[in-house]
Amino acid sequence: SSGINAEWPLRPGTMDITDKESIVNAVAKATEILGDKGLNLLVNNAAITSPEIFTKVVDTTPEELNHLYNIDVSCTHLVTTSFFPLLKVSASTNSSLPMCAARGLVCNFSSITASIELAPPFGSVMVYSYALAKCALNMMTKMSAHEFKQDGILCVAVHPGWVKSDMGAAAGEDFGTGDVTIDEAAQHMIEIMQGSTEEHTGMYMQKDLKKLPF
Repeated sequence: SSGINAEWPLRPGTMDITDKESIVNAVAKATEILGDKGLNLLVNNAAITSPEIFTKVVDTTPEELNHLYNIDVSCTHLVTTSFFPLLKVSASTNSSLPMCAARGLVCNFSSITASIELAPPFGSVMVYSYALAKCALNMMTKMSAHEFKQDGILCVAVHPGWVKSDMGAAAGEDFGTGDVTIDEAAQHMIEIMQGSTEEHTGMYMQKDLKKLPF
């Protein structure tokens, strides 16, 4: 509505997380818009998969592993570290607040496939390269949470569900096309971000702030 946009004006922009210059430009644009307020929320939801994720372990190539790791882990790391100074500004400016999304939060979109305890996530169906990349993202979340805590910034990993998106349906009709709509998943993730406190930092969660096993 016009009332919401007047209070929280939308400033759409683009950023290619595989392009360092694009990230630098996005940070510069955000700095220009936010000024001395800083950035209170960073959502890392960019990721990829490929048809090769259903390849057997012994047939998976290093190129496939590196391709997914680069996007889902290395590029996410670069985005987070690039925006970190803006997150610190917000956390410092709002230091009177407890640790929460209004102060500083990094939300990494993970997957149920990342869980070592629950692996393999779909019984006999393997998603080897994707699972490895998302498992690494979970470790990034855990270690970042430990380091960012001293600056008052939360860091959590979230499983949005098997979303009915282009990526969620990539396996085709024989495997399934997802069981959660994009709108439902978005609402679940918003609720997690709004509900996250200091006790949740470093956690791996799904809807209703339910903790998942690493």
